[in-house]
Amino acid sequence: MIAQDLALQGFIAAAHDVGEAGAACRRTAEAMGFQHFLYGLRIAVSLSQPRQFVLSGYPQGWRSHYDEQGFMAIDPVLARGAVSVLPFGWDEVDRTTPSAKRLFDDAAVFGLHHGLTVPIHGANGEFGLMSLARLEPLPQGAARARLFQRAHWITANIQERMRQLVLEAATADEPRLTIREKECLRHAAQGLKTSAIAGALHIAESTVVYHLNAAERKLGVKKRSHAIARAVALGAVEPDRFPSRISSSNLIELAKR
Repeated sequence: MIAQDLALQGFIAAAHDVGEAGAACRRTAEAMGFQHFLYGLRIAVSLSQPRQFVLSGYPQGWRSHYDEQGFMAIDPVLARGAVSVLPFGWDEVDRTTPSAKRLFDDAAVFGLHHGLTVPIHGANGEFGLMSLARLEPLPQGAARARLFQRAHWITANIQERMRQLVLEAATADEPRLTIREKECLRHAAQGLKTSAIAGALHIAESTVVYHLNAAERKLGVKKRSHAIARAVALGAVEPDRFPSRISSSNLIELAKR
């Protein structure tokens, strides 16, 4: 199984476009014993219009029926995935409400009897969801844990490749920020004022303003805050994720046994 999963990882990493990524999703589902899959990704490459993609390997007709019935607004799988970081089975989802019961009853008519869902939340706000469905019930106990662990690892690989493909396409025509423009934006993202940025970079305040204005023009925005948000969304600027040191008040030392 390890060799098979490594082969899947290589197949996923080699995807050159969304179509090939969809083929990787299908191969993944089949390798884990599922007949159907659906993978969705929401990534904020734009402040006003985040990109959304759905790769559907569900039965024909289900997606249109799902939309016609307005199931997205009441889907308990989607609602749980939005706030969870762990895989979960559909048999764990509350379906006691009439609307949820109807959703699952209708899904079963289309062959979506049992399934599991893997939510993936990225560092820059991207949100992905992989659902795998089949006729047979999910296993219990250790077999279930292994299945969920495997699905989570493979879905993380799919999301990383999809994220790369989307950002590559989104930034293909984007003007390139200079190193100094990125430095000024990164410090601005930390809340530093122009004078503080100038001191940190050992340059004049007028030079900081020049670089920030240039970055705004390149990114097609008119405010510094918008430039920061867009640069972070595109991956052009990464704010410091970890402090240079941990305060003693936030450090918990565990006693050695």
